Amino acid sequence: MALRTPRSTDRDELAKLARELGYDVSAEDVGRRLATSRGTDDDLVLVSEAAGRLVGFVHAQRRRDLLGGERVEIVALVVTAGGRRAGTGRSLVEAAAEWARGLGLVRLRVRTDIRRRAAAAFYHRLGFDERKRQRVFERGVAVDASRPPAER
Repeated sequence: MALRTPRSTDRDELAKLARELGYDVSAEDVGRRLATSRGTDDDLVLVSEAAGRLVGFVHAQRRRDLLGGERVEIVALVVTAGGRRAGTGRSLVEAAAEWARGLGLVRLRVRTDIRRRAAAAFYHRLGFDERKRQRVFERGVAVDASRPPAER
């Protein structure tokens, strides 16, 4: 198993991995989002490859907010069903932790759906403490289509 940065040719496999956990994302969406996260100091995306196939990925972000301070947050961690319990997830989390240390940060956070009990157990085994439970609300916003995407 090897960790590496994703290539644009990984987009189909990354989308397939995401769909395993119920995320409705297309390969085109993944490709577009990968392109925007490359080259920033605030994003880390790594894939885990075994025998020429992707078996998992992690996306971590440097987060800063007024009340919570600065930290690295794992915003996506996906390991294929066949790759679980083989150290893939642990390796990806440790890579995110190493990245956080390299940034001089001392906190690593992850959120998981309360229904994903196996994920919660996994994070507990890796030394994460549960801090709170919350609800997530979302709504759409109007977009001015006449402005270029960079200005929206």
